Amino acid sequence: MSYKSSGSASACAIAIALFGAYPAIAQDTPEPAPQKETSEPTSEENKRLGVVYVTATKRSESTQDIPIAVDVVDGTTLSTKGVGSLLQIESLAPGVQLVRSPTGQSRTGVTVRGIGSSPGASVFESSVSLFVDGVYAPRSREYTGALFDVERIEVVKGTQAALLGKNTSAGAINVIPAKPGTEYAAELTASYEFELESTSLLATVDLPVNDTLRFRVAAQKNDQGGWVENIISGQKATEMDDAAVRGIMVFEPNDDLDFTLLAQHSETDLSGTPFEIVTNSALAVGIQAADGYPDTLDGKLDGKNAGGLFSPGEPGYESLKNDRIQATLNYQLGDHTLTSVTGWSAYTANGATDGDSLAGTHLYQLDNEKSSQFLQELRLVSPDDSRFDYVVGVLYLNNLLKSNTLTDVDYPFGPAAGVLLSGAYKTTYNQLTEAWSVFGQGTFDVTDRARVVAGLRYTDEKKDFDIKRETVRPGFYSLVVIPPFAPLSLQRSEDNFDYSFGFQYDVSGSGMAYLSYGKGTKAGGFADSATDLTDSEFETETAKTLEAGLKWNGSDWQLNGAAFATQIDGFQVVTFNGSQFVVSNADLETNGFEVSSWWQATDNLRVSFDSTYAKARNRDTGNKIPNAPDWSGSIGVDYFRSITDTLDVFLNGSVDWRSEVTYQQDPDAAMKGEAFTTANLTIGVGPSDDRWRLSLIGRNLTDESSASFSFPTPLVGAISATSEMPRTIALQAKMTF
Repeated sequence: MSYKSSGSASACAIAIALFGAYPAIAQDTPEPAPQKETSEPTSEENKRLGVVYVTATKRSESTQDIPIAVDVVDGTTLSTKGVGSLLQIESLAPGVQLVRSPTGQSRTGVTVRGIGSSPGASVFESSVSLFVDGVYAPRSREYTGALFDVERIEVVKGTQAALLGKNTSAGAINVIPAKPGTEYAAELTASYEFELESTSLLATVDLPVNDTLRFRVAAQKNDQGGWVENIISGQKATEMDDAAVRGIMVFEPNDDLDFTLLAQHSETDLSGTPFEIVTNSALAVGIQAADGYPDTLDGKLDGKNAGGLFSPGEPGYESLKNDRIQATLNYQLGDHTLTSVTGWSAYTANGATDGDSLAGTHLYQLDNEKSSQFLQELRLVSPDDSRFDYVVGVLYLNNLLKSNTLTDVDYPFGPAAGVLLSGAYKTTYNQLTEAWSVFGQGTFDVTDRARVVAGLRYTDEKKDFDIKRETVRPGFYSLVVIPPFAPLSLQRSEDNFDYSFGFQYDVSGSGMAYLSYGKGTKAGGFADSATDLTDSEFETETAKTLEAGLKWNGSDWQLNGAAFATQIDGFQVVTFNGSQFVVSNADLETNGFEVSSWWQATDNLRVSFDSTYAKARNRDTGNKIPNAPDWSGSIGVDYFRSITDTLDVFLNGSVDWRSEVTYQQDPDAAMKGEAFTTANLTIGVGPSDDRWRLSLIGRNLTDESSASFSFPTPLVGAISATSEMPRTIALQAKMTF
C-alpha cells in the first residue's frame, strides 16, 4: 500500500514526535516494567485513576492497556449533559460526526476521523457500524432509535474489521445498556426543556430474585419540540415523539456460567419538514408565488420555511418501530471462556416527505421500509494471564431488507413547450444478505514490556437483489427521466480477508506506546436509484489504517494521543444530484492526530481536553470529504463541593467546537456548515447519598447557528439546508428509591 506523500509525511512526523518525546519524559521517573494484571483494580482505584473497562477487543480490558484508540462516554456523563440521542454524542467524542437526512429523517450518516457515510439510501450500509451490547445493528436508521439507560458508549476509531467484523472499515460505535444490579432499586428521571418545550421521562428498576437471577426494566418517553417554523401553518420541525422499553435478565447459576437476555421495543414518530431553502432560484420563487405564497422564501438559514406535503403548510412525517432480542452466554471451559451471542432485530419505517420545501404539492415521496436480521457468533477466549492470549470465533449473519417507495412529481414547467416535468413511479426492492466469517486475534508477550498483536478475519458474503420500477402516473419524469424497469434479479458474491497487526511497548509503569496497521473491507452491493438498473452495482470498499499512539497516566492525570493515516480505495459514496441519490466509488484518505486528556487539579476540580485534527480529502479531486471537519474538540471542567454536611453541588461545563464542513462531493453544490462552537453548562445540587438530584442543563448557551446538512433542492435549482440545534435549557430532576 502507498500513501500520498503529504499525508504520509504528516502522520509519520507525528508518530516520531510521539515515540521520541514519550521515553524522554518517562526517563524522569524510571519504574520497573509492570507484570500483566490478573485482577481488576477496585472501583475506588478505577475512579481515581480514570480506568475504564471496555469490550472492544471481545474481552473486558482497560482502555489504557489496549493498542486501539477508544473514546468512552459513560451513562453518568450522558445524563449530566442531557444527551438523549446518538446524534448528540459528537460533542462528547471529538472526531465523530453524525448527521440526519432531511428526507427520510431516520437515516443517519456517521463519520469518524473524517471517514464514514453520508445519509442517503438505506441499501447503502454505513462504514461506521453500530453495535448494541456487541451485536451488529445493520442499518443507519438504527442510530435514530432511543438512547436510554446506558452504562457506556464505546467509540472505536480506525480500521477494526479483523476483530469487530462487518462494516467497521472506518470505526464502530458500541452502545452498552445498563445491566441489573444485585439489590432492589428504582430510579426516576424527569426533565422539561424551556426553549423547545420538550419533555423527557425515564424510569428504571432493578429486581434481583436471588443470588443467581436478577432483572432490570427501563422505560423512556421523550417529546421533543422542533425549531424550524413553517410560516404557513405555524408548526415547528422536527417534532419527535419517542417511546421505548427494555428488559434485561442476568442468570448466573454457578461460577462457570452466566446468561444475559435483552429484549427491547422502541417507537419514534417524527413530524415536520426540517429543511429550508437557503439559496433562492428564480424558478423556486416563481413557483411559490404561483401557488399563492409570494415573498415566503427568504433565502436564509433562519429557522423558517414555507413548504407543504399535500397542502400548504402540511408537515411531512415518519414513524420508526424497532425491536431487538439478544442472548449472550458465557461458559468457562477450564481456563477458557466460550461465548455465544445470538441476536435478532427488526424495524419498520413509514413516512411521507415534502421533497422541495415549496408550498404546492410538486414533489413528494411515500416510503415504506422493513428490515430483519439474525446473527449468531461463537468465540473462544483464552485466559489473560498467559504469555500468549487469543480470541477465535465464527459469525453468521442473515439480513433481509425490503423497500417500496412512491415518488410523485408535478411541476408547471418542463424541457419543452407543452411538456411538463411530471409523473409518478414506484420502486420496489428486496435485498437478502448472507454472510459468514471466521476470525482470530492473538497477543504474544515478547518480553515483560513488549507485545505483538495480530488478527485475521475471512468473510464470505452474498447478496441477492430483486428490484423493479413501475409507472404509477405517466409523465415526462416517470417515463423519460426515471423510466420504468421490468423486474430484475442481481447477485453478488465475494470473499474478503481483513487483518491487523501491531506492536505495543510499556515505556514505564504508567504508560505504553503502540504502532498498528489494519485492513478492513465493506462488501459491494446494488443501488436502487440508478436510472438504468442494470448498471446499479457498486464495488467493494477497502480501508487501510496506519496508527501510532501513546497512553500515559499518573495518579491525577491522563494523556492519550494518536497519529493516523487512513487510505480507502473504492469508498462507497452516496450523492444527491438534485433529482436522485447516486451511489458510486471514490478513493479517499484522512491523515491527522488526536489528543485526549484530563487533569485532576484538586480533589474537587477536574479539567479535560480532547481534540482531533483529520485532513480528509478525495484523492482524485482534492475536495474535502462531506461531513468531515478538519478540527473538532472539547475542553471541559467538572467541579464538585459539599455545601453542607448532607448537600453537594456540582458543575459541568464545556466548550465544544468543529471547523467548517461540506455536505456534498462537490463542495460548491450546497451550503457549507460554518465553524460551530457551543458553550454548555450543567449546574446541579443533591444530597451526598445521591438519593435525589436537581439539575439545570444548558446546551449551546450562546445560541450559535450553522448548517447541519445541505443539498441541492430537487429540480428547481435552489439550495436547501437544515440547521444545528439551537440553545436549549432543561430542568432535570432525578430520584433514587
